[in-house]
Amino acid sequence: MSKIKALILDDEPAGRTVLAYFIQEFGNDFFGPVVTCSSIKEALETLETFDPDLMFIDIELQGESGLDLRKLAPFIPTVVVSAHAQYAIEAFRLDVLDFLTKPLEVDQFKAFLKRIETKIQPKRPHEESLIIRDGGNSVIIHIKDILFIEASGAYSQIHTSERSYLVSKTLKILTPLLPNQFYRLHRSYLVPGSQIDSFKGNMVNLKTGHQIGLSKSGRKLLLEKFGQ
Repeated sequence: MSKIKALILDDEPAGRTVLAYFIQEFGNDFFGPVVTCSSIKEALETLETFDPDLMFIDIELQGESGLDLRKLAPFIPTVVVSAHAQYAIEAFRLDVLDFLTKPLEVDQFKAFLKRIETKIQPKRPHEESLIIRDGGNSVIIHIKDILFIEASGAYSQIHTSERSYLVSKTLKILTPLLPNQFYRLHRSYLVPGSQIDSFKGNMVNLKTGHQIGLSKSGRKLLLEKFGQ
């Protein structure tokens, strides 16, 4: 059974350590990988390569508010962990999942686990959207809008009908995040089957008019999937 991936945002090392301990000690059957961050900048950079099912955020950070991360990534279920209960109203206005007060206590955390047990499910590798960073902003790209994805060194170009996005994820990282209907037809391309119009030789013609390369293994895959 898949386990929940979590991100912890807290500028205090003790805060990160205690929460990570509670997760491991009392939520081991529920949680899987946990990544800790000390600033919003670090958290946003982490989100480029780590796709959490749940975020735990402190509010009073050094010179910034943890709630800003909630605003930048509103699509990720969020739990506030703070010593300042006066922020609860503001937090719940941002539709956070729960609010835990510091210092954390065992009974409090166990009750929290029971509350969220049925509310959070691990992301499957075929989510309906991808989260990327673009010009300092978090952007949601709907899977159905992707025409094809092109390798660009250590980056990838995600081409949609609207525009193209350069993301700091390789095709190797992106592949398991996409539905099975996305095919690696060439070492430089990922293509949704719905966009393929025809193929011949070492080229694939897309419905948009684009032509992309087709490797021998990619051709074999297409022949197995669609026949020729």
